[in-house]
Amino acid sequence: MNIYWIKLLHAVLPPTTTVIDGKRKKFTITDSQKSFTLQIGQAHQMEHAIAMSQKQQNPYPTIFVLGKSFSFNEFFVTMGDTKNCYKFASYLEAVDFCFKLIFIFKLKYPAECENFWKFIEHFCYRFPFKESNPRIKTFISDINKKIVALTLPKNVQCT
Repeated sequence: MNIYWIKLLHAVLPPTTTVIDGKRKKFTITDSQKSFTLQIGQAHQMEHAIAMSQKQQNPYPTIFVLGKSFSFNEFFVTMGDTKNCYKFASYLEAVDFCFKLIFIFKLKYPAECENFWKFIEHFCYRFPFKESNPRIKTFISDINKKIVALTLPKNVQCT
């Protein structure tokens, strides 16, 4: 079920217009979601899906989920081929590993889902902001206020 919460967050942190190879490119929320996680119905489709994803977003690690909607049962991260494909017990473990690969290899986030990865970086891993991103900062601040409000006794208000 975590996969659907994460997909919804892409709508809260939509991609922005980016310049790639001198051309302005506007990505959609669907582009962001597909760049972050690819869904595959059956195992035999994996190799083809990996090849297609790498044509589009080389050299980024990619998260693949295997199964039908609401019943995903296998989670993978690949760096571009089936030889470097790692299996995980949960979707969140795959997201964690993918983030760590990006961080360790000092890769730039894919432009399609850069805002979402920056949110993960700052909210989940508590990295300080290197550059100002008001949308992400405001969203994290709002979440933190809600968390504090949920943990305070009912007679105490959070302002």
